[in-house]
Amino acid sequence: MLRSILVVGLAALSACASPQLPEPPANLAGTSWRLVYFQPSGAGANPVVPPRVGRYTADFGVDGTLALGLDCNRATARWAAIPSGRGALSVTAGAMTRAFCGDGALDSRIAQDLEKIRSFKVEDGRLFLTLDAGAGTYVWRAASGGG
Repeated sequence: MLRSILVVGLAALSACASPQLPEPPANLAGTSWRLVYFQPSGAGANPVVPPRVGRYTADFGVDGTLALGLDCNRATARWAAIPSGRGALSVTAGAMTRAFCGDGALDSRIAQDLEKIRSFKVEDGRLFLTLDAGAGTYVWRAASGGG
């Protein structure tokens, strides 16, 4: 009897001690992300990390809006997850400010790539936005307090 109580107690204690990972969002609605890098396609292609990478943000609104911080610029778009069960995503670009953010900035490239995004995947706290025709993948991490 004492042995049974001890086993049950240890099992309960180990369940409490194990960190519970949040479930990845089945939908992007209400999530916020920060850019980590862009991975171009092609064997041996190096990831591209822009200067001031912390100034790149993506906020997926529950109303289908996408608010982007792109270094020194801001952009808006509309997004919709396509119910295919495969992470299909449609993005329609909107307005964007057009300040020059400096050499190496990815603001214009990301703005041009918005409508080329075809799918998303959330894995290990990262959001992978994959472009059509295998052109590459933007990798984002969950923003503090969101996503």
